[in-house]
Amino acid sequence: MALLAKLGWRLIKENDKLWARVIHDKYLKNRDFLSATPFKTRFRGWRSILVGKEVLVKGLKWRLGTGNTVSFWKDKWLADVRLIDIVTSLVGEDEANKTIDQYYDARMAKT
Repeated sequence: MALLAKLGWRLIKENDKLWARVIHDKYLKNRDFLSATPFKTRFRGWRSILVGKEVLVKGLKWRLGTGNTVSFWKDKWLADVRLIDIVTSLVGEDEANKTIDQYYDARMAKT
């Protein structure tokens, strides 16, 4: 399992390598690896990598960095559910598109 998870990790991190581009173009199309879902294919290697993805996901952690690419409402950064799915009627479109950095003031975080 660990080897399959490692292949998934390399697929994410080495997306400029030829092997990763081939896998991406053939099996992922316009999706990222972490949102890939199984589908019928004869290539056992791909199905196996997807099994390893579950191990990989359990060990991943978010690194927010500056927060300018993480959606506060639409990304699953806090739990296995998006916040917008919990409070849909309370969030307007402008609010729903905000990123973490738009809520967080680094000066306030310093103690």
